[in-house]
Amino acid sequence: MSEKQRETASKEFPQWKEWFIGTGTLGFTMCNSVMNTFYFFFLTNVVHMSPAFMAIVTTVSRFAGVFYAPIKGVIMDKAEWRSGKYSVYMKWFEPIGRILMCLCFVNVQASQTVQFIYYVGIFVVAGFFLTFPDTAALGAIRLVAKTPDAAVRMSSKKSVVATSGQVLYSLVTVSLVALLGKGDQGKGYLWVYILYSALAIIGYQLTAAIVTKDYDLYKVDNAKKEEKAVEEKVKIPFSTYIKAYTHSFAPISLLIGDACKASASLLYAGAITYYLTYYVQQPEKLTPFLMTANISMLLGSYCCPFVAKLVGKKWTNVISYGGFGLFLILGYFVGVGTALGITACVGAGRFCSGLNASIIGAYYIDMAEDYENKCGVNMTSFYMSVGGLSWTLASVFCGTIVGTTLAKVGFSATAPVTQPMLDAMLRLNTLIPGIPLAIGTVIFALGYNLTDKHMEKVHAELQAKKAAAAEKAE
Repeated sequence: MSEKQRETASKEFPQWKEWFIGTGTLGFTMCNSVMNTFYFFFLTNVVHMSPAFMAIVTTVSRFAGVFYAPIKGVIMDKAEWRSGKYSVYMKWFEPIGRILMCLCFVNVQASQTVQFIYYVGIFVVAGFFLTFPDTAALGAIRLVAKTPDAAVRMSSKKSVVATSGQVLYSLVTVSLVALLGKGDQGKGYLWVYILYSALAIIGYQLTAAIVTKDYDLYKVDNAKKEEKAVEEKVKIPFSTYIKAYTHSFAPISLLIGDACKASASLLYAGAITYYLTYYVQQPEKLTPFLMTANISMLLGSYCCPFVAKLVGKKWTNVISYGGFGLFLILGYFVGVGTALGITACVGAGRFCSGLNASIIGAYYIDMAEDYENKCGVNMTSFYMSVGGLSWTLASVFCGTIVGTTLAKVGFSATAPVTQPMLDAMLRLNTLIPGIPLAIGTVIFALGYNLTDKHMEKVHAELQAKKAAAAEKAE
């Protein structure tokens, strides 16, 4: 068996189609935002779990994702599909996973044992299916991008669409929860998640149909019967996957930096509802907070290509990580007891965060090309999939951190609010995410060596090798 592209893959990819690389990501981002902002609050204040039990449920359910990330890369590298190497995950895995994930917002009133089995089981199974589609969309970029600049441009457009989804989410979600829930907050979360899931499913169908249809890799029974073989399937030993991630410190430093950034994003997102509800006592300020944070990130995403062109991709990442971390730390001193202060600091941090959001896919493509140039093995899917490990690790620890921090100060949805509870809510939105991110910034700055100049050389060498191999094959 082997995989190859259709003859149409030789055509230049139209720039107007590049926007459709992110259509699935729009709904994907909106669904994730609901989960990140409201799920902890849903479990403690709607299902009425204790913070400690909530921490156990969310930590265990997300821990499976640590194993999904590397397994996903192996599956995507080895699996051959007649309907398309990448499109199959967007067409079929996304609907299955999204329908299952909706069930996480069903209010199950039962014993802790039943609740544990239900919420963990649903999340683990749904998470397996949902770990593939966005990685597939990123992987498709390398199929259609003919140059590194094109890859950066496509990654940037994908991020802009995704961030636009966050802005839309921040504008309408709180009102939709109230409207669709009709006084029942739990039902509001459920119906909003169902609505956003429909957007995600439709979006990935568009990406598969418009972007990957003519450029995807397809399984064929006999390569000799086809006019042009693009790639013969090669069995990749497990040791190669280990080597791909440890042959230099660049992948590890990016993983650490991204994990710190993801943790910062998830921590403030998961804790802000508590802060505005109990500390500020103005839960209605959630909408302007989310709008400020996400519009700021969108502006940062728009500025990303200009900053990257000015200082290079590596230092764009350093500015992104460092600025986000510093503004979160500043929020501890100026955000005390005010919605405005915390909103301003998080908004400024999110602008910095957005500076690398639109080129993050390009980092993984760079690592894949660097490794392929050195070792002769295409590991793009693996790098893309392990790239998602940063968010998986962050989600595992964030549930634990939020739950145990609130449990330590005795928080309960029915307990009187105390000053230690309020102080904990402030720290969860500022110092606790900000300080690790500052440390991650230093690690990335010292460890990531794939500069733009280095990658220009790598890309030229790799193209020459591929041209020579194609000429030899003919």
